[in-house]
Amino acid sequence: MLVVGLGVAVMWWAFVAPTLMRVVSDAVAEAGLSGGGLLSIGSVEGLRRMQQGVLPDIYGSVDIELLRDVDGLGPRQVFVLGRFGMGLVCRSPVASPGDLGGRVVALADPNKAPIGYRALALAWMLKRDGVVDLVSRFERLGVGYLEARGVNITVPAVLTPTRDVQVAANLDVAWSMLEVGAVDCAFAHVPFILGKFSRLEEVSNSSVWAAYRGVRGGRTYYVYLFKGPTPSLATLPTRSTSCLRRRVGGSCGA
Repeated sequence: MLVVGLGVAVMWWAFVAPTLMRVVSDAVAEAGLSGGGLLSIGSVEGLRRMQQGVLPDIYGSVDIELLRDVDGLGPRQVFVLGRFGMGLVCRSPVASPGDLGGRVVALADPNKAPIGYRALALAWMLKRDGVVDLVSRFERLGVGYLEARGVNITVPAVLTPTRDVQVAANLDVAWSMLEVGAVDCAFAHVPFILGKFSRLEEVSNSSVWAAYRGVRGGRTYYVYLFKGPTPSLATLPTRSTSCLRRRVGGSCGA
């Protein structure tokens, strides 16, 4: 979503989620405006700042579950752009989803970037469907999965990185971890991935994902775009969504 008219300033500026930076930057350039006022910031962190009185002219987020909180700030206009899929970017090829069990992954902290919840929900779906078990590694972070007519996911206020999961403040940090080799793979929204590569070449296709190859900064990366339902507000557990909303305000119960 894009939210317009939160602040009043002579020079315009914006809080933009990392996923939307390329899209918004291109739109700003096409309009003949300077992109110097664009600040890449996690959706929840941006919302926290706005609730503290720091109001940009534009707020861009891929997290529709934050819309109720944003509406409370009295924006002039809100544009809902649609749904975005989930993907995984890796430094080396992944022969099959089952091979992810041996890869170190970067997870955007769900306390700061709700895409983290989507990655946690995606992990549960992959385990449920017998594809690969990534749930156990997230449980070692302190994440709780309670299955009851679906699944309830709870996340502690502080996540401690483990040997096979590194926790990033947002997608920009997760990408930096990937670039320097601190992790093997990173979860990301599809628009974020497309913004990183000028061209993606499809190399294979399966029932779980479509695999692509792309080059950035002289290095080849391997991109996997998941098929089927993408975790969103409709598929996220009610418990984790309500927990997220309370945490935006500063606290979240057990």
